[in-house]
Amino acid sequence: MAAKPGFLKTAIKDFKTIGAVAGSSPHLIEEMLEPVPFASARNIVEMGAGDGRITDAIIRHLSHDSRLLVFELNDEFFARLSRIEDPRVQCLNRNAADLLEWVQPDSVDAVISALPLAFIGKSEKSRILRAAAESLKPGGLFVQFQYSLTDLGLLRRHFGHVGVRFELLNIPPAFIYVCTK
Repeated sequence: MAAKPGFLKTAIKDFKTIGAVAGSSPHLIEEMLEPVPFASARNIVEMGAGDGRITDAIIRHLSHDSRLLVFELNDEFFARLSRIEDPRVQCLNRNAADLLEWVQPDSVDAVISALPLAFIGKSEKSRILRAAAESLKPGGLFVQFQYSLTDLGLLRRHFGHVGVRFELLNIPPAFIYVCTK
């Protein structure tokens, strides 16, 4: 996938919200989406969509009767995402902690997150993870990438099982948490 213009400029301007200096690599995106059961998933949520690289990949995997709810706080990135013309996709310029205002508890098959957890305060991070866990159906997946393992313990408090993968082919290399309710 070609680099989306302006990622670095936007990232530098709002680093604490974005938490990266480069967009996700195709390898990272592939590793993040590999465990998601797209054939059976009907309700998917993306948190921290950024420039839409992961969003584009999710859309390519969505079945015709699936729904994707996308959260992005950065106004510049949200403006790009809001140009998506796919009836299965709804983009929100809202905090991911507000998830349960948009979905019912136990109704989401997968939450895919690129939120910069390292830059989010502990109480806000807990609100986001609690909302994600409560939104998931039994057996639902929460997939999150991070550049360190600092939030492994917090994820274990919110999810029944937390697996960790590592993707070297990303700038910087990243850990991928695959969590189930």
